[in-house]
Amino acid sequence: MHDEYFIDSEEEIREREQAEALRQLVREEVQRAESGEVESGEETPSEEQKRGASYRGFLRWIRHALTGEILITNEVQQLYNAVTVLGIVYLLAIFAMFASFHRAQQYDELQQEVVLLREEAIYSIRNRHLESSHSKILERLKESGVDIQDPYSQPKILK
Repeated sequence: MHDEYFIDSEEEIREREQAEALRQLVREEVQRAESGEVESGEETPSEEQKRGASYRGFLRWIRHALTGEILITNEVQQLYNAVTVLGIVYLLAIFAMFASFHRAQQYDELQQEVVLLREEAIYSIRNRHLESSHSKILERLKESGVDIQDPYSQPKILK
C-alpha cells in the first residue's frame, strides 16, 4: 500500500519497541527455563510485563476503534478486503432474511384468500343447486302464473 500516507506515531513506535524488548525478555526467560535456571513456582517479571503489554495493546485497539483510526493501522489494512467482503455478505444475509419474511407474509395472505374463495364457491354451488332443483322451478312457474303439468308426478286416473 502507500506507506508514506500511513506514518506511525511516536507512541506506536515506542509501543513496538517495548513489545520487541518484551519479546526478547520472554525469549531469554524461556531459554533460562529450558536450561533449568528458573524455578517453576515463582512468577517472573517477564510474565508481569507480558500482561501489561497485552493490556496496553488492548487499550490501543479500543482507542483506535473509538476514534476511527482503526482503518489506518497496518493489521486492519491487511485485512480490509476480507472485512469488506464479510460486511457485504452480512448485508446480503439481512436483505435475504427480510425478503423471505415478506414472501412468507404474502404466502399467508394468499392462503387466507384461497380459503375464503373456496368457502364462497361452496356456498354458490349450494345456492345454484337449491335454485335449480325441480321443486323450486315448479314453484317459480306457479308464482308466475304458468300452469304446467309435472311429468314426474303420479298420473291421475280419471273415471
